[in-house]
Amino acid sequence: MLKRIATAGLLAILSGLFCEIGYFRWWPAILLTPLPLGYAFARCRSRWGAVCLGLLGGFVALRIQQDKLTVYNVLAANLLVFLNALTLIPAALAVYEGRIRGFRMAWVLPLAWVGAEALRMLGPFGLPFAVLGYGCHEQLWIIQIADLGGPMLISWVIAAANGVLLDALLAGGALRVRFRHAMIPGGIAVVALWLAVFVYGHVRIRQVARALEPGPRVAVLQSDALLFQDPAKKIKQQEFQIQIQ
Repeated sequence: MLKRIATAGLLAILSGLFCEIGYFRWWPAILLTPLPLGYAFARCRSRWGAVCLGLLGGFVALRIQQDKLTVYNVLAANLLVFLNALTLIPAALAVYEGRIRGFRMAWVLPLAWVGAEALRMLGPFGLPFAVLGYGCHEQLWIIQIADLGGPMLISWVIAAANGVLLDALLAGGALRVRFRHAMIPGGIAVVALWLAVFVYGHVRIRQVARALEPGPRVAVLQSDALLFQDPAKKIKQQEFQIQIQ
């Protein structure tokens, strides 16, 4: 029992670290954020276990990603994180139910993860913590699909890739068996999806580049949302915003 709890805790920490590193340090880490928690959800042995893990594991992961809020008020920050962790309870239950019913995680995990993100975007939850799409803010070729479905579509694509990896982890057996189980048919669809994202992103970037000719510019800014850990980048962005304003 204690071993399972410790393992679930470590997986939640890993998801939180992937998200934190992906947001502010090394963006590819965001691509693996759902996998550790998704694996923990899938390995639950009961619905009550999934509920508890969704709440507690979600709290741990989101607490790491939102550690900066504690500079304002520690108690209020923890209450806000706890409130947002509630959204991962239905996600944990969805993954658990999907596994015991034999559904592909390539379809279940993105539905569960993006559903939790959508809940966190609702007013009562305060802040949209750990939205995967926001973590790709510097990758222009990825975020172009946001004009089709917003940040939720970006999160869906990322979570779908993690679902394929989760299918492979849950399959068991030799590596070849795991690969075949994960790639047919879900993995093939996800690979095609990422190729479509790549092509669409580069096409849109070229279209924008052709449109950037001399003339008036209109910029929409949010001056208090600087997603840069590098102080030099923060200063540069602040100076740019001051010039515009």
